[in-house]
Amino acid sequence: MIIRTIEHPLRKITFEITESIPATKEDDELISAFLLLHDAEKVQSELSKKVVIATGKAEKEIEKVQAEFNAIKALVAEVVKASDDLISVLAVKATKKWETIQRKVSVLNRKFKEYDVLLKQLHEVITTVSELNRNFIEYREDNTLWESYDDIMTTHFNNYEHNSIDIVSFEDEDERFKSYVSVAGDRHKGVIDYANATVDKFNVLCLETTMEYALWEELGKRLVLTGEIIGWDILGDIISAN
Repeated sequence: MIIRTIEHPLRKITFEITESIPATKEDDELISAFLLLHDAEKVQSELSKKVVIATGKAEKEIEKVQAEFNAIKALVAEVVKASDDLISVLAVKATKKWETIQRKVSVLNRKFKEYDVLLKQLHEVITTVSELNRNFIEYREDNTLWESYDDIMTTHFNNYEHNSIDIVSFEDEDERFKSYVSVAGDRHKGVIDYANATVDKFNVLCLETTMEYALWEELGKRLVLTGEIIGWDILGDIISAN
């Protein structure tokens, strides 16, 4: 017996062969199928890295957009409070309060427009993450190569006496590779969960945004009505949630 070593970019493969027996077609098919599995695992590793990079970028963008949303939410709350205060005082004493509300409304409309642009840009980033993660999952769930390899391995085992590859040592190598795949698989699952959690975070932000837009639209109606009641200029087309 001599040891044969194959240096694959993923890992080193070693098993024993019988020198006195020429390599058979079954030997070649077994090695070829085994190498294809290594190639596929390397592709998975590369896809995993792409998902991590894209998700990391998305996380930073979400953090930035979330900060803008929080600022808008706080300003809307200020306008709501100012509106409540306005209703509670006489119109003649409320001129400055009304002017303050108008300024804040103007600022909010500008911020909503800027935020809408950021949210659309973030949506593109999240779409990229979702597509990469979906492709990664589909690639991982394709067991075609493993099924083919198992069939070839079984055939080789049944005819081990006629083949050059020592099936016992190859089974040891097979187990080492499967252990490697198992550890890598846990890491890949973590990457998938990381991407899914980021997409979920974006979806929550979108839901919160929709709710805030609805609040802003209702507040706009309220302010217009208040302006009409106290006899001042209404805010006109300043009120806008999108």
